[in-house]
Amino acid sequence: MYNLDEMHLYLKNILSEERYNHSVRVMQKAEEYARFYKISVDILKILALSHDIAKEMGYLDNQKYVIENDLDLSLLFFENKYKLHGYVGADILEKRFGFTKEMGDAIREHTTANKEMSVISKILFLADKTEDGRKFSNIEEERALVFQDLDLAMLVVLKNTIDHAMKRGKKIDGMTIDAFYYFYDLVLFKDKSKGMIKVS
Repeated sequence: MYNLDEMHLYLKNILSEERYNHSVRVMQKAEEYARFYKISVDILKILALSHDIAKEMGYLDNQKYVIENDLDLSLLFFENKYKLHGYVGADILEKRFGFTKEMGDAIREHTTANKEMSVISKILFLADKTEDGRKFSNIEEERALVFQDLDLAMLVVLKNTIDHAMKRGKKIDGMTIDAFYYFYDLVLFKDKSKGMIKVS
């Protein structure tokens, strides 16, 4: 079993106070969502706590890790460099801490989302986006949607993420766009008896 206390100590030694506190808030939110959906709380807590384990290594050190640990070299050519820490973090957590492949995939996907995500991956993504330190204007709506339907929450959070990036003139990762359309189609299919859903 994964040792949460040991992970706390490990992360306190390698993360800044700000990043560690963010990770704790994500853990708290993930626990709340996991209890609601009756998903393993222990797995979600350590997954959420450790999700940014490689965040503060820096981009160059993340690239160095890819090379030195024989990861897929295509990772070095991500146009969106901010998602590399998820792939490096997943590898560290799988090899050093014994995380499963499903847990590793959740770490890989927590920045951009993806199509056909597992329940733990959705919960991690949403906990990261809606932790109590976030102060976006529509954050309460997003939090409420998590308790209504995970797929609808994914759709709305992805839509808001894309809108926010576009307003700031930032390029949107292709995985995020693919995930948005995937969840758009999924939500429409699930709710087709009610007609078209408007996401605004």
